[in-house]
Amino acid sequence: MLINSNIVLVLIDHTKFNNNDFVKLCDLNYLDYVITDCPISDDTILQALKKNRVNIIYKKLGGTYRTK
Repeated sequence: MLINSNIVLVLIDHTKFNNNDFVKLCDLNYLDYVITDCPISDDTILQALKKNRVNIIYKKLGGTYRTK
C-alpha cells in the first residue's frame, strides 16, 4: 500500500523516539513526511531522516514545546 501512495506521512509524538518497543512500519526511504510535536533531539535519527530526504514538520501542542 505504501508503494502505491503519492505521499506517505507518519504522525509521531516525541515519546516514540528512542523507544525500544518500536514496531517497524517501513523503511525510511518510503516516507515523505514525519510530523511530530517536538524537535527531534537524537542526531542519529535526524541524520537518517535527512539522508532519506524525509521532511520533518514540528507542530507545537498547547503553544509550547514539551521537554523532559
